[in-house]
Amino acid sequence: MATLSLCMIVKDEERFLRSCLDSVKDIADEIIIVDTGSTDRTKDIAARSRAKVFDFKWNNDFSAARNFSLKKATSNWVLVMDADEMLDAGGRSEVTRLINTREHCLKGSIGFKIQQRTYNPKGGDKGAEPTADAKTLSEKYDGYQSSSLVRLFRNSPKILFRNKVHELVEPSIRENSGEILESSIVLHHFSLLKKDKLHSKAADYADLMWKQLEQEPDNPRYNRQVALVFLDKGSKDLALKYFMRTLKLDPNHPGIFADLGRLFVDLKQPKKAIRYFNMAIAKDKNDISSLNNLAVLYMNFGKKDIAKKILEMALEKEPKNKAALSNYEILKKKTSK
Repeated sequence: MATLSLCMIVKDEERFLRSCLDSVKDIADEIIIVDTGSTDRTKDIAARSRAKVFDFKWNNDFSAARNFSLKKATSNWVLVMDADEMLDAGGRSEVTRLINTREHCLKGSIGFKIQQRTYNPKGGDKGAEPTADAKTLSEKYDGYQSSSLVRLFRNSPKILFRNKVHELVEPSIRENSGEILESSIVLHHFSLLKKDKLHSKAADYADLMWKQLEQEPDNPRYNRQVALVFLDKGSKDLALKYFMRTLKLDPNHPGIFADLGRLFVDLKQPKKAIRYFNMAIAKDKNDISSLNNLAVLYMNFGKKDIAKKILEMALEKEPKNKAALSNYEILKKKTSK
């Protein structure tokens, strides 16, 4: 049987850590927790969960902390999680299946994409709780944003994280002729419950992003990250500048077409928004968010038949998507008039 190390970096996560560890303790052979300076009960909670706890002096580099945790792992495989995440119940058996599949074990460099769902609590965080229960998630949260990240991979000294912020292992896997595969594993992510920390965290991230961009001005990923910072601050013209720079540097950069589509909606330029959402969907037919946005734009132009086809395509891929269902109901009411 293959073995699995859970690797985490944490700081002041007493609210979330226990739920996170409970969601994965049945499949993890060892738990590696790297603490970057907690002043609450985080380290005590980790120790009581049979974790191996290590201190790491924070140096404004998330990859450095992540890679320190990887060096402490002794299992065949590594699963990386944050304290504000929970492994979906169905994902536990899928992780076990993947790491024990013979052809996967023969690969020296291989990683699996995991879907991270970041939940939006209804009316702020009142009544919300970190959970993997589908009924509670439906009742207490107003949908989620989905991202695909490699978080499960072979334990190899060649597989390391890159970037000071928004760190990734994907580049090192590809550089070593590795394979990156899709999976059905889901991580439930509750960062939006941390309203007290979001502002300071965003400021810290922005500072690190600028430093990265200064070091590598032609890196498309860093340009996109800076564009997203400007967009969050409401500086749409500067966001557009860096999004377009990203597109010029890498015409196939993940997410850039959807970014531009959303920005042109905000800039009240719907025809350009339609163009970029169509390009986003051409790149990723499972981009439900872009399908929804595109359908709404066509509805606003009175092209109900086109909007209907797009929403039906979205619902075929994700039948319980709240935004698609809501837009479909709105469209039916408009059509019946």
